[in-house]
This record gives sequence, C-alpha cells and structure tokens, in this order.
Amino acid sequence: MNTNDSRIDDSFANFVQELEQAEQPEACSIDNPECEACGS
Repeated sequence: MNTNDSRIDDSFANFVQELEQAEQPEACSIDNPECEACGS
C-alpha cells in the first residue's frame, strides 16, 4: 500500500468517526402516530 492509499484510508476513518460522534437526532418510534419522520 502506498502513502496515498494510507491517506485515503485515514481520511475515510476520520469521516466515519466524525459521523459516529456527531449529535444524533432523537429516534422516532414507528408506533408513534405523531411521528412525521417515517412518512406515515
């Protein structure tokens, strides 16, 4: 693996880590009739 491949792998790993650590919105329950997130 050359250094460019390593940088791409590190960049993707950092991207995934940022997504995992970001504040997540409150999950909607499918049983909640007031939920608009699922489109029902």
